[in-house]
Amino acid sequence: MANKTDGTVSSTTQVQGKVVLNSKIAPSDKVNLIPTAMSDVEESLVPATSISAIQMQSSGNEEGLSATSSNTGSKTAENMRSIELESDDEVFCDLTIFPESGNKKDGSNTATFPGTSTRQTKQRNMIFALLIFLVGAAASVAYLTRGIIDAKDEQSDQFHSLAAEFVIKLQDVFEDYRLFGLWIHESCRSRGFAETGNSGRNASQNVLGICSRQEFREIHEYITSVGLDFQSIQFMPLVKQEQRDAVEAEARSFYEEEFPDVTYRGIVGFFPNGEGGLEMQPQREEEMYWPVHYIEPVVGNERAIDLDLYTSPTQKKTIQNVVTKWAPGITDRLQLVQETEVNAYSIILHHPGVPLMNSNETEPTSISLVVIRVPDLLGRTRVEHPASFYLYDSTYNDTNPVFLGAQDVNLASKGDTTHTNLQEISLASLEDSIGSKFSAHHSVTIADRQWTIVVVSHLHTYEPDILNVVVGGVLIVAASFVLSSCFWIHMTRVANIKKIEAQAAREKADLIVKSAKHQAVTERQLNEYIAHEVRNPLSSAIAALSFVTATTNEADATEEQMRVMKDDLHIADSSLKFINELLRNMNRAANQQMSINMAPTDIMSDVLEPVASMLYLRGNIVEVLTEGPENVVVMSDRLRLKQIVSNLAMNATKFVERGFIRLKCVVIETEDGEQSVQLHLEDSGPGIPLEKRANLFAKFQESLDLLNQGTGIGLCLSKHLSNLMGGDLWLDESYDSGFEGCPGTRFILDLRARPLREDYWENQFESDRIEPQESTQMAYTENEQAYLMEDKVNPQRNQVFGQRLPVSFAPSPPRAGTDSSKTNHHHRPELPESLNVLFVDDDMILRKLFCRSVRRVAPGWKVEEASNGETTLHILEGNLDKYDVIFVDQYMSSIEKQLLGTETVRLLRAKGVGCIICGLSANDAETPFIKAGADHFLFKPFPCEPGPLKRALLNVVCGPLKRRV
Repeated sequence: MANKTDGTVSSTTQVQGKVVLNSKIAPSDKVNLIPTAMSDVEESLVPATSISAIQMQSSGNEEGLSATSSNTGSKTAENMRSIELESDDEVFCDLTIFPESGNKKDGSNTATFPGTSTRQTKQRNMIFALLIFLVGAAASVAYLTRGIIDAKDEQSDQFHSLAAEFVIKLQDVFEDYRLFGLWIHESCRSRGFAETGNSGRNASQNVLGICSRQEFREIHEYITSVGLDFQSIQFMPLVKQEQRDAVEAEARSFYEEEFPDVTYRGIVGFFPNGEGGLEMQPQREEEMYWPVHYIEPVVGNERAIDLDLYTSPTQKKTIQNVVTKWAPGITDRLQLVQETEVNAYSIILHHPGVPLMNSNETEPTSISLVVIRVPDLLGRTRVEHPASFYLYDSTYNDTNPVFLGAQDVNLASKGDTTHTNLQEISLASLEDSIGSKFSAHHSVTIADRQWTIVVVSHLHTYEPDILNVVVGGVLIVAASFVLSSCFWIHMTRVANIKKIEAQAAREKADLIVKSAKHQAVTERQLNEYIAHEVRNPLSSAIAALSFVTATTNEADATEEQMRVMKDDLHIADSSLKFINELLRNMNRAANQQMSINMAPTDIMSDVLEPVASMLYLRGNIVEVLTEGPENVVVMSDRLRLKQIVSNLAMNATKFVERGFIRLKCVVIETEDGEQSVQLHLEDSGPGIPLEKRANLFAKFQESLDLLNQGTGIGLCLSKHLSNLMGGDLWLDESYDSGFEGCPGTRFILDLRARPLREDYWENQFESDRIEPQESTQMAYTENEQAYLMEDKVNPQRNQVFGQRLPVSFAPSPPRAGTDSSKTNHHHRPELPESLNVLFVDDDMILRKLFCRSVRRVAPGWKVEEASNGETTLHILEGNLDKYDVIFVDQYMSSIEKQLLGTETVRLLRAKGVGCIICGLSANDAETPFIKAGADHFLFKPFPCEPGPLKRALLNVVCGPLKRRV
């Protein structure tokens, strides 16, 4: 709190970062109020001294407006205040003040909305949008770079996997040749050993101990049948000098017989020809020879028949290595005489067999030979991926290995592969020609040789697939562009919306100022209307009670005076009941629990004429007319019907400036020939716009004239009441009042009820007149009697009370002077003679009235009192069965918070109290009480007449329980 120089007191309140002004402003203060936006306006009710005290001025800032106080010594601009001006007329405005840093030079404090200029905002938004795009572009570049590198690595891994697969297949293929070489050697030698003593075999077989030529041919056929590619298979035994003649004789005889075209020259060898080369000549005498004695196929390999390979320098080295190590060996590359391809070389696999444990041989005595073309060796790998495969022998020279062969694999159009032999190229030249293609080098051991395998990819193969990567990068850039564009568009839209909202807020502030006085008048009229509805019956009740008081003060009252006093009491009772019902209906309407009490109602005298009189009393300058036939009586709720007509008529007074307001009763013929009563409420006002008619009866629809008619809940309530009574309410859009420029409005309330015959409702009125009874016993209707006599005594009562509730159902004798044939012969249940009752209410007068009223109908009952729920719980501690019936009020006021009636009931049931509990309230609180554990519910005020009171108490103590026991 801070005291200003002029003595006014100011206070500051901060609500969610905004300033809500609560300060009293002196008359000399100047206040500039400009809300920033409709959504930001704090809807506060601000009384003001006059409209001129609030001056709407533009601050020249599109972003916000300021409130300025010219008093020095007031609070700084960081504080937020709400303005409260004093006046005879209350003016309600919606105001919002925002803080601003800094004070003016004249010392006055200024509060403005913090913000930047429009140009700065646009620049800031543009920078943010550009940053978003640049971040997206950088992410795209990083994604592309990483994606391309990964794609290249993936293709490189695939290629090296292919190269490793080729190496493994090449080793497996050579292993096949090695196994067949071993099989050839062991087959020839084992058969020779087994049949050495056979006299039917040829000389060389007996001398050398090897298989026959026919058996060797069969071995060739076996090998050929499995699809192994080779140039020829050969068998080379060790022939000593003394065995040479026998071996040559056998061979000469075989070739002359089987191959007469072959010229057999005996064992031959390589010898220098004098020109630096070698030529084949008959072998000289040596201690031993290594001739190719068996060869298949013979055709095409005639030059190799009985050729002593030991005479060849390269073959001699291989034979010595094989014999010494007793292990397979491979010769250097050879160019076969019968080879037709230029770049096709061959190698010869020498296999000496394996040493046997039971053999006395210390070194091999025979060698099997397999002549292999390098193209066949490479082709057997059956590689299906396009690439070039190069094979080099690097046994003696790692830097410049010997070219063995090369093959190029391509994919045909149908998915087949084609193999093409490549020209000879050195390893150094090959490495220079690779360029950007993938290549892989592998060094493997094959028999006694070291081979180098080079795999080179084809051009435009194994290229990285960067299409998806590029698409992803483009999408990232596009997404960043779209995101930045959306951000820019959104921020531009937000700025435009704020600008529009600021303009709308200024316009709304203007409307608020213009309509402030009218709102106060409208609220005053509403208060007067509510006061009028209560004042009329209340005045009647006060006047009637004054007459009753005057009559009771007279010593000797005549019979006529007593009759008039009873009428006055009836007037007071009816008026007070009307007020009570009106207030109760307000609560029921709020909770959608409104009930309808249908009774005979005279349309003219009970509804239209009272409403017309009310309109006259309000001083309207328009003519109020009532039209309709007399004595039109229908079954309806008199109060509800009057409420509907009054609401519609009061609505008309707001808009009709000249002409009339007509309340008309019409009896129409329905389609089925029956009569039905309608009420027409017509006026000569400006009419209802077409665009507002569709939602005319909707709850809280837009006002017919903005800021003048309120929420419009009256038409919705009237529609709801008419539906509850079985009727309907609508707007007659074809109506025309006949006044130029004033089409007027007609509401039609169709009661959907036919008028009652005169004899019917007169008999009903006659039957409603019940003479006072001398005793407290009363007559019950058939439904009430059946309700009270159900199972004689309710079994639930027996469960609660045991045998403490005897109910007498003996018929009462007829009253004196009445016809016994017309007397109600139903049994009349009586209240129990003795019960312990607790009445819980915070109002002492109501407690005393209840005790006095109960003693009139049940003198034997013991009634105790409690002012709140806490006292009730304390009384019942240690004796939960102390009372038979407990009446509990819902709201019990006190300085401190008290238990509600429903909370008290719930605690009583939790403690184990099993007696009957009845809830009390002026509002409709039956459902909460029953849910809390109560058995019954009664409306306040409690009836004081013996008859209604007895009926209510019987319903409580003898009626069926509404809760589960």
